[in-house]
Amino acid sequence: MRGILYLSIGGGEPFLRPDLAAIVQAFYTHSGVRFVNISTNGLLRDAVVKRVGALLSANPRLRVKLTLSLDGVGERHDQIRGVPGNWAKCLAVYEALRAIRDENPRLTLEVGSTFCAFNQDHVIALIDYVADEMAVDDHTFTFVRGDAKDPQALEASIQAYDE
Repeated sequence: MRGILYLSIGGGEPFLRPDLAAIVQAFYTHSGVRFVNISTNGLLRDAVVKRVGALLSANPRLRVKLTLSLDGVGERHDQIRGVPGNWAKCLAVYEALRAIRDENPRLTLEVGSTFCAFNQDHVIALIDYVADEMAVDDHTFTFVRGDAKDPQALEASIQAYDE
């Protein structure tokens, strides 16, 4: 398959795969991929740092965008994700990747957030935190959809999203 320039890898958690770098390498070599976007929940700092470093080292023309999933600030994020300590781990991943990006401009950092019933009244605080405290290249929002882990998340207000 030639001519695939952009590859997006989501999850679950892509960094659970020890062969993630090899998968991207295969697309880079055989399909011409030159841009990859990988999302992470930020729980696996060492794996993320190791695999992102490997991707950048092994593929000299590859640009990597790492999307860190954040849905709230501090404990709110942990509550939404159902993982105590997730916020702190996300920030540790962010700091490690920021150091890599400072050395390698082929790495782009993004925060990706899902607008849902659990954070709809607090998204401005999240937007402000990311803008004021994080040196990311982009912050995107997706409106909750599909099969949410907790169906109540789907009760987000479209009016609140519009505001």
